Amino acid sequence: MIAVGKPGPSGPANQPPWLLTPAMTTMALFLLGPFLILAAYSLLEPTGAGSTGSWTLDNFVKLFLDPHYLSVIARTVWIALAVVSLTLVLGYALAFSIMSSAPRWRRLMLGLVVIPLLLSGVIRTFGWIVLLSRNGPLAGLLQSLGLLDGPLTLLGRPAGVIIGLTHVLMPFMVLAVASNLSYLDRRLDEAASGLGATPIRRFLRVTLPLTVPGIVTGSTLVFILAMGGFVTQSMLGFGRVQVLPILIYDQATTGMNWPFAAAAAMTMLAVTLACLGVFRLAMRGPLQRSVTGARK
Repeated sequence: MIAVGKPGPSGPANQPPWLLTPAMTTMALFLLGPFLILAAYSLLEPTGAGSTGSWTLDNFVKLFLDPHYLSVIARTVWIALAVVSLTLVLGYALAFSIMSSAPRWRRLMLGLVVIPLLLSGVIRTFGWIVLLSRNGPLAGLLQSLGLLDGPLTLLGRPAGVIIGLTHVLMPFMVLAVASNLSYLDRRLDEAASGLGATPIRRFLRVTLPLTVPGIVTGSTLVFILAMGGFVTQSMLGFGRVQVLPILIYDQATTGMNWPFAAAAAMTMLAVTLACLGVFRLAMRGPLQRSVTGARK
């Protein structure tokens, strides 16, 4: 008789540590290495032709004490927050409508949401340049309706940048929320309806709390991409809307001030992580309640 022993435990915790070597090496070479080089550059003293070997904190002092650069940081954050707010409201409504439709229409509408991601951001942004131009189609429509007296003045202003970023980043929010909605048990909504809850109350007490993970995921993606977006901000802002990506580009190319550009890049990374940390802390309670409710 052959004795059959109890199989041993298996899983990531029981795998040999050396299996992580390729992944850790790749992370060190392509993520940690460039980050350390950028951090080192940000601490160098800038000169006209590059940087010297002396270490200094003047780059960061200039960023956080100069009112102009503080306004650039604040403008970058509030534009990103405005884009997150707009994509959340519009994207949630669109995702909810898509997931509430029949399966065949659902697939079609999800395909329409994904199609813009197959196009270059330059093409989509150029389309907004045509639409938002001073005497473009949107200006003509508003003038015919009596809502606009003169030419449209959205390009070269934060409002135009927000509109373009909202359109470009909308699919990320829609897909994140729609993915979450697809896992909801429809019997919960039916049970709430049977107990006499109105549609608005069912949405606020059942659907919305259970879709908090999708909201958090979509908001995180949109905020990160809006903070670091360059093409849309430069094309729709005409270089007049100063945000951190534009500042970094100008300092690294036109000004040839690589240490200051590196300091601005490190600042953008720190501000992004800080804002995401605050957002995660604010959403921790609703997120935990939604996960607990889904498990029950």
